Amino acid sequence: MSNQPERDEEEKFLDAIEDRLKSWQRWWKIYMWSHYSLGITGVICSTIAATTLAPDLSKPLSVISATCLAVIGFVRPEAKYRNLTSSPC
Repeated sequence: MSNQPERDEEEKFLDAIEDRLKSWQRWWKIYMWSHYSLGITGVICSTIAATTLAPDLSKPLSVISATCLAVIGFVRPEAKYRNLTSSPC
């Protein structure tokens, strides 16, 4: 009987660790996918805008590309997801 409160505390502690781990994994996925999706979209839009394939879409694609690359530059999602996956030591 004396071990019951101790086990409850251990279970709460382990649940808190599991919740934190799930939160890290969720944020890691969000930052990773935002980094790659914005980067790929920005490069593709920039490449198409620089060609003569779609002259009417050149300006809108340039704006989309600049916006994607600006978000990557200012928000820096790659640094955030790297912090969630690397050891601080």
